[in-house]
Amino acid sequence: MKFVNAIVAIAVLATACQRADVWKGGFESPEALGVALVDALNRGDRAALDELTVGEADWKQRLWPQFPMSAPENNVSADDAWTLHAMNRDKRLSRALQVWSNQGLSFRRLSFQGKTENYKTFELVRDTVVEAETPMGEIVQLTFPGAVVKWGDSYRLLSFRD
Repeated sequence: MKFVNAIVAIAVLATACQRADVWKGGFESPEALGVALVDALNRGDRAALDELTVGEADWKQRLWPQFPMSAPENNVSADDAWTLHAMNRDKRLSRALQVWSNQGLSFRRLSFQGKTENYKTFELVRDTVVEAETPMGEIVQLTFPGAVVKWGDSYRLLSFRD
């Protein structure tokens, strides 16, 4: 009986450790991420947009080591790669806010038009398109989100495009 209890305790602990590895603040589905994106745009809330993206620590510790460019022979440090990534992200998010903030958009759907890249512990899905509706009933496609990362059952925005 003690052996069975020990097995159950180990299984419970392993499940808890897996759950702790899910991104804090990640979204349970691509659609939930899309709703949060449109909501942040409607409020013109840059801080909320930043919260939808992969942060520096997660990027450096979870993602960068698995990207081919991180191989030692490429001589690109995580710090240098993050700096470039963050500059591009910030520029494109600022541009998206200029165009889409305070428009009163309603989320309709999110789709991926690019390929899925599978890494050891995450998936990267490219060419994200968020479809929304304006207050006048016009359907618009927000194409500035570039890639979404799926880590376990949690989703976050990774990159943006012009």
